[in-house]
Amino acid sequence: MLIGYSIDTDMLLTSRVLKRKEGTEIEKIIGAVKTGLTMTITTITAVIVSLIFIESEIVKQIMLILLIGLFVDMIMTWIQNVGILRLYLEHQRKKAHAAIKN
Repeated sequence: MLIGYSIDTDMLLTSRVLKRKEGTEIEKIIGAVKTGLTMTITTITAVIVSLIFIESEIVKQIMLILLIGLFVDMIMTWIQNVGILRLYLEHQRKKAHAAIKN
């Protein structure tokens, strides 16, 4: 479940930044971050509610693992992957600029 969720947020970020034509790079990233964090915070809220109200120890352990995984995914997607994507876009701009000069 965590792998699928992580892939979904990564695809959201990448498709918004690379495929949208309107807006600047930063505006596209901010739009993706808003949508992605809304999804993640909603899921974290549901997991916390489950941790509070469910009495089964096994389900509580599953919810705790999900909670930790969601926090790690937030860091990896919205900090690391945004940085990598910006480096990629900067490299592409330099490459295109060099091709124009030649």
